[in-house]
Amino acid sequence: MAQSSSTEGAANIRAGRAVTSYADAHAEILHWHHGMSFEINMGAEGAPAKRIDPPDTYMVKLRNVVCIPGQVLLCEDGRILPDSFRRNDVTSPHPHLKIRDDGFLPTRHIDDAADIAEPVFYLDGEQASHFGHWTLEVLSRLWPLVHHQSLTELKFVTSSKLVEHVKTVLTSLGVLEQNIIYFNKPIRCREIYIASQGYILDRSASEEVYDLWRKIGSKFLEPGTPEKIYVGRLQFNKQRNLINEDKVSSVFKRLGFTVISPETLSVKDQIKIFAAAKCIAGPSGSNVYGAIYSQTQGKRLFMSPEKFVLPNDPLIAHATRSLLRVVTGQAVQNGRGPMFDDWEIDISIVEEAASMMFGG
Repeated sequence: MAQSSSTEGAANIRAGRAVTSYADAHAEILHWHHGMSFEINMGAEGAPAKRIDPPDTYMVKLRNVVCIPGQVLLCEDGRILPDSFRRNDVTSPHPHLKIRDDGFLPTRHIDDAADIAEPVFYLDGEQASHFGHWTLEVLSRLWPLVHHQSLTELKFVTSSKLVEHVKTVLTSLGVLEQNIIYFNKPIRCREIYIASQGYILDRSASEEVYDLWRKIGSKFLEPGTPEKIYVGRLQFNKQRNLINEDKVSSVFKRLGFTVISPETLSVKDQIKIFAAAKCIAGPSGSNVYGAIYSQTQGKRLFMSPEKFVLPNDPLIAHATRSLLRVVTGQAVQNGRGPMFDDWEIDISIVEEAASMMFGG
């Protein structure tokens, strides 16, 4: 995978200032569906249920689209396609689009865009090389593969550097490894299939992506895999450290949980473990996102800083109608915000919640 340096400046096709609709871009609409809204239990004591309006799920086919690494998609005339925005809106900051008075300006030239003549399936995102974003956002574009096996014969284009993750998931769905194309500079796709994100981070999810998660997980089930797992962050100390996690993990060890650190395992082993787990516990965060592969209705107990209880865990638990409980702790180092501050939790609260949920 060759490396290329980022290049500041406008794309050479009218700077891509305007955002167009797929109808105006003359896309062939292959699928378009809006699912029923539903409610999720946020898991925290006293928190009301949250109403979720799922995103539209659609797949379109276009010609002559320029893909810039990091989720920028341009029509031939330079207009920006809707799937350039991971949250389905143009108000959130985009790392690869500069805001101008009259719209947006891509931060990469496309003068040297490589041509791809074969039909491709788009599999990219703003943060495609970040584990959490890739797992929930980018992977969720694969939902059409559940029902349309013929799509696996396409080339799949991505700028993600998580090569093992991409390969493991795609090959489990029937895609040949040689059909995965990693790009680190703009490419011009003569024929491209774009499927919507089935998951919008912190906001919503579709039934189609739930089907995808179940299908992937089902490919990795093995007898003898632990049914009760504590998914730790003890090996991950970059941000939001639970400073008394050693005591927290001991609570679950006494209840027969197997303690795992996902970052020390292969992708295949991670999926295998989560797919079989019925009881999942641990600090909230991307370490427990592997619960998307779970195959059964189960129980989940997560710990989170009081000001960092997000909809992601409830949305994932809803996929299998699993019982969710979230107990909260307090920041011990203020100033960087709840996503980053170290925190601790009252062990007695954890013990009580774990006893009520898992017995012992």
